[in-house]
Amino acid sequence: MATLILHGHLPSKKNLWKRGRGGRTYIDSDVKALIDALTAQAQHQWKDEPVEHPELIVEFYMRDKRRDRDNMLTTVLDCLCAAGVLVNDNVARCNGLLVVYPAVIDKDERVTIEVTA
Repeated sequence: MATLILHGHLPSKKNLWKRGRGGRTYIDSDVKALIDALTAQAQHQWKDEPVEHPELIVEFYMRDKRRDRDNMLTTVLDCLCAAGVLVNDNVARCNGLLVVYPAVIDKDERVTIEVTA
């Protein structure tokens, strides 16, 4: 089991897509920078091979109660894939137990993820 702690604002990526010219969708560079910083933290903390079907326990620490946990979870799973923690976040490769604890209100925004292969 390994515990990853990703510090910083965790955007709800699903709600932040914008539509550009020709109908192309994108995430603006400020949001992408936040996501890339979280991915880099996960990459730095994870030293093993990517895992399939892990058990994941996730706990969010956020500044207020208005945040959207399920959309933040989407961002966390995408970061873990990009960092090489998970092989993929689809059902075929990531169908282990997933526990999301109730969110904690705290000034220090972060997410803790326990990964058990």
